[in-house]
Amino acid sequence: MTDQRQSHVHVDTPEHIRLQFLTAGLGRRTAAQLVDVLILGLINIVLILALISSTAILGDGLWSEYVVAIGIVMVFFLNGLYFVLLEYFMRGQTVGKRMMALRTIQNQGQSMTLLSNLLRNFFRIIDFLPLFYFLGAAVMLFHPRDKRIGDLVAGTVVVVETDGDRVRKKQKANKILQGYDGALPKLILSERTKQAISHEDWKLLYTYIRRLPTLTEEKKRALSARVMERFLEKPGLDEPEKHNGWKRNPEAFLVALYRELREEREL
Repeated sequence: MTDQRQSHVHVDTPEHIRLQFLTAGLGRRTAAQLVDVLILGLINIVLILALISSTAILGDGLWSEYVVAIGIVMVFFLNGLYFVLLEYFMRGQTVGKRMMALRTIQNQGQSMTLLSNLLRNFFRIIDFLPLFYFLGAAVMLFHPRDKRIGDLVAGTVVVVETDGDRVRKKQKANKILQGYDGALPKLILSERTKQAISHEDWKLLYTYIRRLPTLTEEKKRALSARVMERFLEKPGLDEPEKHNGWKRNPEAFLVALYRELREEREL
């Protein structure tokens, strides 16, 4: 599915790397929302049927009332937390967003924070008014970055991540790596170190690799040093005895780090 109106948003990271994203229009976001609503509806039906069956088996009595109370609480929390939990653990995605190749990120290009997640989904109630996201859809149509009210309050934007884009980016990154064969430092990452490298860290590293061919030697040295300092704060990479060797060639270090992480983190 394509949207008739899509726009690009540019953000600059603290390391002075510019990221470009394609915002998700109303059509694609509506399709993702319909998928999530359908899934949520099916889960609700299963819970309600299970609740009815349990009360029928238990009959009238105190235990039956407990089951009804617990069931009502479960349905309430399920509907209230479905989007919050999925977007938190799936890094800005729900099942519907993943199917439509969408992701919610911060205005600065970083992964959505827990606070932004909570604010965004709290204002979903207002976006829903007066019927099925009418107000949210109206705001999106007039906003240059296709934002609903929840996005405006939380400082987030929904962007498109297509398979074709990912394939082209991967091919470009692989071509860049070929120029470093035989010149990379030995780099073995522990599981603890990998866990310490956040999604924001990975996006910074990924964007840095893509920018390498476009940088002059002077800019490449300065940017490589700044980006490397961020990763040398991570456990396992902060060992002083390794600093001198890596600091002599931060560019090679970052390429080696990317190569070790890309199989697990490739966008």
